[in-house]
Amino acid sequence: MNKYEKQAQDFLDKTATTFSAEYVDYRVYFEGDKGKRDVYLITLKRGNRSFSFEFGQNMNASGVYWKYGDRLKGVSRKRDYPFNDWDKNKNFSAPTPYGVLASMVSYDVGDFEEFCGRFGYSTDSRNAEKAYRAVKDEYMQLMTLFSDSELEEMGKIE
Repeated sequence: MNKYEKQAQDFLDKTATTFSAEYVDYRVYFEGDKGKRDVYLITLKRGNRSFSFEFGQNMNASGVYWKYGDRLKGVSRKRDYPFNDWDKNKNFSAPTPYGVLASMVSYDVGDFEEFCGRFGYSTDSRNAEKAYRAVKDEYMQLMTLFSDSELEEMGKIE
C-alpha cells in the first residue's frame, strides 16, 4: 500500500467508515467522454448512516480485458464480445478508497459564481450548473457522515 492509499485507509479507520465498490456497468459516464469506462456503486458506511453514489473509474483502469491487435480497451466482460484474441488489461483496477476520497469535494464550494470561479467553469453553462448541483449534493451527503473537522481532514488526503 502506497502512502496515498494508507492516508485514505487511515481516515476510514479513524472514522470507523467502511468503503465498498460494486461494479455496475461499462458505459459513457461523464458528458463529453470520448469512450466508455467502468462504473461502480461506491458506498461509504458509518454506523447506521451511509452514502452511496456512482463513480466512473479512470478509463485506463477500466475493463478487465482488451482485444489484442486492435487494442479495444475498456471492455469489462470478455463474454460480451465475440472476439478470440484477448489479453488482460494490465492497468485494470477497481476504485480504491484513495481514488474516491481524493476526488470528492469535502468543503462548501459557496454559491454558483464562486464554484465557477474556483473550478474554471463559465457561469453561462448548463454543464457547470449540473456539476455545481452534484458537488453541493455530494457535500451535503458527506456532512451526514462526517463532522466539520473530519471533512477538513478528508480534504487533506492528497
